[in-house]
Amino acid sequence: MLAVVAIGAFFMSQRADTGPVAGAPVTPPIGSVINDSVSIASVPATPESAAAAPAPVLVDSVAIKDSIRKARREAAKKAAALADSANKAQPTNAVTESNVVKARVAARSLLDDAAARKAFMDGATHKGGVFGAKRKGDLQTQIDALAPFLGTKGLSYEQFKAIVRESGVNLFDEFGRMLPNALQQFATGGR
Repeated sequence: MLAVVAIGAFFMSQRADTGPVAGAPVTPPIGSVINDSVSIASVPATPESAAAAPAPVLVDSVAIKDSIRKARREAAKKAAALADSANKAQPTNAVTESNVVKARVAARSLLDDAAARKAFMDGATHKGGVFGAKRKGDLQTQIDALAPFLGTKGLSYEQFKAIVRESGVNLFDEFGRMLPNALQQFATGGR
């Protein structure tokens, strides 16, 4: 035991004489390291001590992909909500007015085209038969004559019917066929 103490004393004296070399790391004595580690272990963790030691970083690629997908879905929902609110903010009168103009132009174009006008008139209700008492006409013939003109303006027949109804013109007779005079009235703007 004396030998170990003597070697330790000799070692300590050598260390004290030479001192640390510039730039070389200083290693504390073994006893102080043990005492420091015991004192650190006995001190409860504080936010400062927790911040001093960084936690190991684990990368979860599935969680990252899921969070990216979630962010994209939320961005798409926000974009859809913005587009929806922008559509609601537009004045509906401007859309309706432009559709009314398109419908009037389509009706005028039909009436100006001789072949289309003849097909439209053939579909209108008129008297026929042996004694002229039978009502003839075909709404589908009238729709077929009108559809190409509506198509060039981007309107469907259902849209056309709704626009004419909103304008206050009674377009249909008691048999459900379009009246040529009513179409003329709508095409000219009620004049």
